[in-house]
Amino acid sequence: AELDLPAPLQRALGQMRGARGRVVAALAPVSATVGVGDEGGSDGGAAGPPPIVSALARATLSWASGASFVESHQACFGEAWEGELVRALRALEHLLVDLAAAAEALGDADLRSRLEASGRALHRGLPFAPSLFLNG
Repeated sequence: AELDLPAPLQRALGQMRGARGRVVAALAPVSATVGVGDEGGSDGGAAGPPPIVSALARATLSWASGASFVESHQACFGEAWEGELVRALRALEHLLVDLAAAAEALGDADLRSRLEASGRALHRGLPFAPSLFLNG
């Protein structure tokens, strides 16, 4: 069941799922020979990018809106682990940094500014805390 997401997010997820489907279809003829979908071996036929988890979109929106990590994870309704949410937030923040750099290189200061503001909304709290593991 699709989660209750704002209409613009629903449209964006639909577009992403469509793009994912096109990538999977394009990779289908070669996936058996190049091992697409795994780290170099056979994975039983699963090919292409991982599925798009709409629960992470809702949790990310919650986090970027200022909710606590617990509240944001609860927006996943049990469809994603805490670590998946942390990885998704960190990956998105990294992507926003790269996109802001690209916007700057293209001379689009307004887009760069919006991407940087989005990155600042994400970069806080537990997902961006340094590792608690120490070498000793």
